Amino acid sequence: AWPAPVKVTVTPFGRTGPKRNWQAAPATLLAMGGYTNLMGDPDRAPLSLPGYYTEFQSGQFAFTAASACRFAGQKNNIDISMLEVLLSLSQFTTVMWHCTGRIRSRHGSDFWWVVPTNLFRCSDGWIYVNIVPTFWDPFGVFLNMPELAIDSRFQTNALRMENRDALHALIAA
Repeated sequence: AWPAPVKVTVTPFGRTGPKRNWQAAPATLLAMGGYTNLMGDPDRAPLSLPGYYTEFQSGQFAFTAASACRFAGQKNNIDISMLEVLLSLSQFTTVMWHCTGRIRSRHGSDFWWVVPTNLFRCSDGWIYVNIVPTFWDPFGVFLNMPELAIDSRFQTNALRMENRDALHALIAA
């Protein structure tokens, strides 16, 4: 009943639909959204994301939608479902399933489909590396191993996937 031109409601499942009256904690929503299935080591119990990921992402959607309405000078009642926010952010999982029939699974800190992506020990602790294909050549220079750019085992991401163990050993060294 507030006389504001733009109103935003953020709830676990939205204000409409069959689950509108359900309650859920953020960890439950992460599990329902499939996130916990992907977190942790494959031979151990799944993990959940730390902190306030669900709340922050939902708040970001709410802020963006409200700002767009205010910028456009439109009145609106915006309904944010925290579960739908999480599902919209897992597009890579959805695309993998729909386009390749692959179901993502837990691989610990190794992001199985982009190589190298893993946690490596370094002299003062640990470093997490996520090198997308376009950064492969600069990554070799960063490691002071420019020869990686011409190593036939690592020419493409598919080859890096095939030779994952050898690549991880080189990086770890």
